[in-house]
Amino acid sequence: MEFIVTEVLTDLSDDLLGQLAVLRWGYNKEKIEQWKNHMRKNSFGFKCFYLLAVKNNCVIGFAYFCENEINNKQW
Repeated sequence: MEFIVTEVLTDLSDDLLGQLAVLRWGYNKEKIEQWKNHMRKNSFGFKCFYLLAVKNNCVIGFAYFCENEINNKQW
């Protein structure tokens, strides 16, 4: 198993990003591309990053962290 920490989701392969989208929002074939594009552009406007657990090129878990907008020492 490996762990990937990334702020920039464009660093992830399209396949891993698709797997992450399915884990985050569930499988919906019509929306996977929309969700991948949403995650790539980080439209939230504040600092955030993902921690992915990957085994045999499959995302088996993730955690999503965002900086607190009021207190940037909190995540």
